[in-house]
Amino acid sequence: MGGLFIFVIIFALIVFAIIASIVIGLFFTGLIGGLVLLFTGKHFSKDSRRKVLSRVCIIIGIILLCIAGGSAGVIINFIMSMV
Repeated sequence: MGGLFIFVIIFALIVFAIIASIVIGLFFTGLIGGLVLLFTGKHFSKDSRRKVLSRVCIIIGIILLCIAGGSAGVIINFIMSMV
């Protein structure tokens, strides 16, 4: 029973790490996309669709950063409780 429990814990940590890495990757994609729109002047153009797109990218990037930070916190807390 002990070996199976350790295997399940390791598998859960791997899944958490994969989810956290995906969310962090999405964060950088959204934030970089929003910043590119901001710095290329598309954010300040008269086209409201580009302004909305820029704001959505930046907001999604910030939300995903919060989720990624929470995921990393859960992983670190879980590992520290095992030690």
